[in-house]
Amino acid sequence: MKPRSLKGSGTFCRVLFISIVTSLFISTQSHAGNWTTEHYLAGMDSVHIYVPTTAPLINNKRALMINLHGCSMSNTDMKNNADWKPTADQFGMIIALPDVPGLGASNISCWDYYGENHTRSNKHNNEIINLAIELTSRTALNIDPNQVYITGFSSGGGQANVIACLAPDIFAGVGSSAGPGLGTTTYQYASVPWNYSDANAAAHCADLAGSNNSHLETQIYSTIHGNADSTVDPGFNQHGANIMSLVYGATSEGPATSIAGGGTKVIFSDTTGPRVSRISVSGMGHDWSTGNGGNSGYFVNTKVDYPNYVTQWFFDNNRRIGGTSGNDSDGDGFSSGSDCNDQDASINPAATEICDDGIDQNCSGSDLACNAWTCKEYTTANTYHYNSTPQRATVWYFNWVYHYYAKGSGEELTFPGPYSYNTISETSEGYFEAGSCP
Repeated sequence: MKPRSLKGSGTFCRVLFISIVTSLFISTQSHAGNWTTEHYLAGMDSVHIYVPTTAPLINNKRALMINLHGCSMSNTDMKNNADWKPTADQFGMIIALPDVPGLGASNISCWDYYGENHTRSNKHNNEIINLAIELTSRTALNIDPNQVYITGFSSGGGQANVIACLAPDIFAGVGSSAGPGLGTTTYQYASVPWNYSDANAAAHCADLAGSNNSHLETQIYSTIHGNADSTVDPGFNQHGANIMSLVYGATSEGPATSIAGGGTKVIFSDTTGPRVSRISVSGMGHDWSTGNGGNSGYFVNTKVDYPNYVTQWFFDNNRRIGGTSGNDSDGDGFSSGSDCNDQDASINPAATEICDDGIDQNCSGSDLACNAWTCKEYTTANTYHYNSTPQRATVWYFNWVYHYYAKGSGEELTFPGPYSYNTISETSEGYFEAGSCP
């Protein structure tokens, strides 16, 4: 009797081989500069991961940003519209966009932020925490455990509020966009409950932290809301800032200042420095404010660039990086971790060095000797000129265009826009001019 052949066995083997190779490929590090997708990572249905080609900005280690979508949305919506890639490239930061497991809470892809009965192993908390742990453990990704952040929109913002309290040992910074308040129920999002108490919510946050309570002392927080949001009450923006200010002991509330695109920003500080940022966006509804991303559905690109803002906020004020306190005593925009003289605003990594005056203005480690400088040229994208240390260019946003100027001569670079390439020459240490060296 002849052995029975398996019909289509050649095709079957090829498919099986491709499937195995694909599985092995997916489980490895994401390609730098490209989005890749991993399935069933940390219990998530899928996770989109972006690893930039640019170098990390701090301690030669990458930051990780986990971003959570809202109800009736997916992680692919955030990937296509939330505008994380330019910011990831600018800061050398990894982005992870998980999709809520299954149909999510309420069967409409909501993250389960509801109520007060949260632990690190129930609802969706377990998957989010394990995602951060899994990615941070991958040595090839080079993630700094002190630079792990989470942000979320709508139900994702509510979930981020929960994670801030449950896992302060893992997340150094938390951002909630249009998120309902901590401890609210399924139906308490359209209006702030009449008996909602900031003090009670702050105490509940401390209870959720439990044995990790001490890590709240070095966590920072951002909240943003459109003042025309008719889905999630904008009042939760004020409450969210108040709650975390109480949790952190950051009760010094600064004045409201204007932001690009319309709206106001308020900073809450403790005795050391900034801890909480609250933004109210004028005329914005229930939207994720994208910068240059999507402008339909739950996305708007005519307001503040929140991905860029919140990332800059985290990088500037992270209390866990290099042992810094996040303090900026002289108000020059550089914390004590990078500023070699935090008592003098004229001295910082972006300052112009003056030769032979006995002062190290740009924190290079020594004063510049006159007549001892060889001109250097830098040709790269404008955004890299702006984010270099020392800074080679400044930027001004007007008429819907980012205009860049040489830091020193003040000349505008010929080609505007973050990703246009220009040549800048450093004619003396810390002094830059547009174009090639003389």
